[in-house]
Amino acid sequence: IPPSVVVTFGITAAVAVVVLLSFTMFFNVSQADIQGCELYTYDQVLAMSGVSGGTNLLRMNADVVEKRLVEGLPYVEEAKVTKKFPDSINIELKEATKGASLEDDGRYVIISKKAVALETNVKTAAAGCPVIKGFEMKADITPGKSIESKDNLKAKIVSSLMSLLDKYELEKVSEIDITDRTDIVLRYDDRLDIYIGSSYDMSYKLEEIKAVIDKGLTDSFRGMLRYNGTDSGISAIPESAVKNREEARAAKEKLKQKTQQAEQQQSEAAITEPQPEISDQPGDEAPAEPVAAT
Repeated sequence: IPPSVVVTFGITAAVAVVVLLSFTMFFNVSQADIQGCELYTYDQVLAMSGVSGGTNLLRMNADVVEKRLVEGLPYVEEAKVTKKFPDSINIELKEATKGASLEDDGRYVIISKKAVALETNVKTAAAGCPVIKGFEMKADITPGKSIESKDNLKAKIVSSLMSLLDKYELEKVSEIDITDRTDIVLRYDDRLDIYIGSSYDMSYKLEEIKAVIDKGLTDSFRGMLRYNGTDSGISAIPESAVKNREEARAAKEKLKQKTQQAEQQQSEAAITEPQPEISDQPGDEAPAEPVAAT
């Protein structure tokens, strides 16, 4: 055998051995550094990651580990896994913050500011976060998953609102009613009911409303703000006027109901009133009127 062939074979064999050892004995994880996590313990994070002392860095897929952490730990919003050769990994986590509470048959689903479910079947709403009414859950929501509604647009509206409330610093919003998604209502600072209409151009509407609250209203103003369109602007209606309108509307509705009840009673009375009997027996007919001779 030529010497060059022997040398080549020896080098190839040596490389194969090194590669084999690299994927088996070398570069196995012996240390994991975890940062940015307060809600979960070190052991909980490591267990969910699937990384152990026998995990080989060369064979480990960092993207898969990151996905496990985000999907398996609801309060982990983002995860970044970095390999540190020869034998360690670094896990950086970003924890989710509570954004709102969805009403759900007398219980609540706590969601993040990215509209991901954090906790389900909770007895009380999250403190300091708005309560969302009229969402209509599509099905049982799993922690760690994005929320879903029977009306697909409502999930998108909630997601947008979470972002926009932060953007325009509307942290005093305590309630969001999307029962009618064409007439969305926000409760602000326990003194303003803000009607923004549909979700169309919602960013512009909230920006304008924020400007009115900051520059156009006193801190003692109580009542309603209604967005009327780009040309008509925003109406600010005092609470007293709102109450007068509501009282007038209630009185009108009460009168309407009273009139309907009276008409129904008259109709029922007419149906139950006894009718004159009509006989088929001969001789019971009324006598015919005489006909004048011509």
